[in-house]
This record gives sequence, C-alpha cells and structure tokens, in this order.
Amino acid sequence: MERETRLELATSSLARRHSTTELPPQYCVVFLLYMSKKKLQADNQKIFKICYNYSKSKKDKGLKEYYSIISPIKNDLEVVDNLLKSYICNENNSLTKNFLDYIIPNSKKIRSAITILAIKSVFNEITPKQLKICAFTELIHNATLIHDDIIDNSEKRRGNETFNKIFGDKTAVISGDFLLSISLKILSDIENNEITKFFASSITNICSGEIEQSLEKNKVPSIEKYLEKSEKKTGELFKFCLISAFLAENQQEYVDFGENFGKNFGIAFQIHDDLMNFSSKNNEKPVNNDIKDGIYTAPVIFYHQKNPDENINVTISDKIINSTAIGETEDLCSQYINKALDLTKDFSDNQYKRALIKLCELLKKG
Repeated sequence: MERETRLELATSSLARRHSTTELPPQYCVVFLLYMSKKKLQADNQKIFKICYNYSKSKKDKGLKEYYSIISPIKNDLEVVDNLLKSYICNENNSLTKNFLDYIIPNSKKIRSAITILAIKSVFNEITPKQLKICAFTELIHNATLIHDDIIDNSEKRRGNETFNKIFGDKTAVISGDFLLSISLKILSDIENNEITKFFASSITNICSGEIEQSLEKNKVPSIEKYLEKSEKKTGELFKFCLISAFLAENQQEYVDFGENFGKNFGIAFQIHDDLMNFSSKNNEKPVNNDIKDGIYTAPVIFYHQKNPDENINVTISDKIINSTAIGETEDLCSQYINKALDLTKDFSDNQYKRALIKLCELLKKG
C-alpha cells in the first residue's frame, strides 16, 4: 500500500506537469505497477502517453456506445447542428469560430437526443419547428456551461480550453450572455406565448439552483435538498426541451409526459454525473473536484449520514469510494431512471423507443 501511495503521488505530479485534467491517477498507478513488475524502463513522457491513451480509450468506448444508440436520429441531430451553425454565423461575431468550436464538436446534445427520440417514439417523425426548439435549447445549455466554467474556474470543457481560460472571465461572461441573446431572437421567431412563459420560468429555476448551490458550499445538504437542486440545475432544461417541442406543434396531451420524463431523466443524469466525479472512468473533469469546491453531492451525503462526525474534505474520497455510499447513489440514480422508463411503457414498440430505453439504461451502467 505504501508503495502504491508513492506511485500515485508521483503520477499525480506527472499529470500536473503535463497540464491535463483528463488523466485519472488510477490509470497511471496501474501502468506504473505493471511496468515495475516487468522491469521495463520508460521515461515520464512514455509513461504519460501510455496512460493517457488508455484513459482516452475508456472515454471513447463510452462515447461509441452513446452514438451507436442514437444512430437512428443521426440525421435529425445533424439538422440541429446546422441550425446552431446558422444562428451563430448569422451574427458575424468576432468570436464566431470559438463559439462553433465550443458548441459543435464533442457535444453529445443529449437534451436534443432525448427529445427527438421521445417525439419519434410517439409520432415516428419530428417537425422542423420541433428541431428548432432543440437547437434553441442547446444554445441555452451552452450559455449556462460558459457561465458555469467561470464560476468553477474550469480550464477545460469537452477536451478544449474554456472561454474563461482563453479570454478571461469578463469576455466569457459576455460570451455566455451573447448566446442567450441569440436564443431570445429565436424565441421571438417561434411566436408561442406558452413556450415564452415556460422559458422564463425555466431560466429562473436554473439560476435559483445555481444560487442555492453557491450559498450552500461546504455544507452537507439533505438528500431532499440535493434532489431539489438537481431538478432545478439539470432537470429543468430536459423538461423545457421536451415540453416546448410538444407545445410547438400543439401536442398538449404529451406535456405531462415531457415534464415528468424530463424531470426524472434530468435528476438521474445529474446523479450519474456526480457519481462519475468519484470515478476513474470520468474524463470530462478532474476527479473529486466537487469536494474540493465544497459542493457535496449524493455520495458525500450518503457517507455523511453514517459518519456525521467526520470532516468532509478531499482526503476522504477513498473512504467514500469504498463505502456503501456509492451503491446507494447508484440505486438512487436507478430509481429515477426507472421512473422515466415507466412513462414510456404505453408507447408503441419501434426503433426510437428502443433507443430511448437504451439511453436511459446507459446511465445505470455508469
């Protein structure tokens, strides 16, 4: 154990020297142990390259499965991409290329994917107006990500440098606002009062969730408070995209489905994301960065319930990983996924419903 600890410290230092947040030290330890047992000689650069490529392969495998699942709607998502490009390029902004590089590559567009699959599960087709709603939602989502990166002082997003890292916080704030302004122009073109009112409500809830999280830093919330915040921060845009897409074509009978499916899937998505923050499978952001930032999520909450006198800091991460808290968090995620799946049981069986179910099941797999 002492030897592995020394190796982890050494490889963590190696990763820092190479300025990457995409290389979990756990992978480094595995390879360094392997090399030492085989008495192989390798300089730091070679070790880093091997470990990085292995880490990337794990990420690529997950993405490959995701894109395989959503392949039936590949053409629809390409339409969403083209809409996003046209909205951004039409503004002829000096940061146009930066916006395109931030939004288009490596973005899974899962809010759009869920919405398209749900609509096509029912109607077997989706209209241009509904795809416009999807593109509109992606603009809002990316605006919130730019602002999130400023708040979290993040330097990387989807493998690229963040706006705040490249241009500084001031320009990044305005850049996020700029995307929101484009979305407002699209909203005015849609000319639907119900969608406009729902948009205003959704933005209020998203901001409220962020404010609550900021004010509650370094405090362990109840699981109920955590779920409420998760619905506001993450579930809200899933709900918005689904409900607005149905409202755009006067499909009011599916609004309740959109609200409940979006809420449950969105909460599960956030729980899964928080779970990955403790996992070596996570390549999107640094492992344990939530604890470092004083944001205590489901794994910490469950651990704290059984260990109320223990101080919460990054040093207890291994204890959390090796406790029942991870299993409890996985169960909580599954509960919300099952709630979402139950809402689809009356849909006719088709390739879109099957893809929607697989996408839900993907969250359970971690």
